Amino acid sequence: NPYKKRKSDIIDTINEIAYQRSKRFYKNTYLAIGDSHIRVFESKLFKFFFPFKKFKVIYVPGASVYGITNINSQTKAYKKFKDAVQNRDYEKIIVTLGEVDIAFTLWMLSQKQNKPVEELLKISLERYKGFLKFLSEFAPVIVISTPLPTVKETEECDDSISGIRKQINVSQKEKTKLALKFNKEIKEFVNTQPKMKYVDLTAFALDNKTQVVKEWLKNRKNPCDHHYQRWKFAVMLIY
Repeated sequence: NPYKKRKSDIIDTINEIAYQRSKRFYKNTYLAIGDSHIRVFESKLFKFFFPFKKFKVIYVPGASVYGITNINSQTKAYKKFKDAVQNRDYEKIIVTLGEVDIAFTLWMLSQKQNKPVEELLKISLERYKGFLKFLSEFAPVIVISTPLPTVKETEECDDSISGIRKQINVSQKEKTKLALKFNKEIKEFVNTQPKMKYVDLTAFALDNKTQVVKEWLKNRKNPCDHHYQRWKFAVMLIY
């Protein structure tokens, strides 16, 4: 097996045959990894605008940058992403992470450990940079800016994810400020790396008057949904 550097078994062989056959139809195969926000690449719009590119999406709900180096984390994100990039050659790797940290993880750790959130932010940033360097060993990396927080602190949400996040008594505006710091730092880092490119969506997503995410990006049917509306997110990326 040329990807995992070990003797191939029948499953490896079948997968490789299928992969090589698919390459006849697609000029480029991109691997898209991250938390649930990366599922935007499942949108049919990408198939329409990029008919000769194939997007393989690997997402881990709840994956955080703070825990990305922990191989024993509950999400097992690092192992899943590592297995994905080592599985075969890709033209490019697309990644977005950090929303879980910005909206929940860092604030919760700050409360539990009695540490400033800025101190925990630095740890997350360094771990993300290290992870991106790891990915760049396999293919050029496209880093998408972390989505801005969408849920207002005044929203009454009773689903499990929103219920957990409600434990954090932090305003949407405060979380947005942290997201902007996070994105700024990662953008500056990526711009110094020869095999990385940064896609900054801040100008499209941030409302300069309210200093939070623009209303048109939010899920109007479910204001407790912390994702951008998928087709609008896809349009921003394609543009």
